[in-house]
Amino acid sequence: MSKNHFHSILKNLKDLKPHKFYGCFAALNGAISIALGALAAHYLIGKMPYESLQNFKMASKYHLVHAVLILILSFFYSKARYIWSLRLLTIGIVLFSGSIYMLSTKVIASQALLSLIGPLTPIGGICLICGWLSIAVYIFKQG
Repeated sequence: MSKNHFHSILKNLKDLKPHKFYGCFAALNGAISIALGALAAHYLIGKMPYESLQNFKMASKYHLVHAVLILILSFFYSKARYIWSLRLLTIGIVLFSGSIYMLSTKVIASQALLSLIGPLTPIGGICLICGWLSIAVYIFKQG
């Protein structure tokens, strides 16, 4: 990939309207979550401890559910409506599911890095919860 092509891609990403950015993010994450779920169901069985496999599968389910929610919210996006929900859910997917994927597959070998990655899971979970709560607050305020 040439340097100009890379800059063109970055410029296009930068120019995306928020609803298109979050819609694309959601669609890509939906595909990623399905691929990782299939990996867990067909390849990782017997290659990792049972508990780790269950954690990996749970992460892919949460990943998919929240990707779908982001996709739905991206269709209702207007101005600042749902922006905090979208941000919190996006951060939550990355921190919650991402950290569980890494911890369950032992991708992170260093104990120092494991101690840094571990706390990201509950922070990501809190972001997911707050994303849902922010939707409820918006709906309640809407009257």
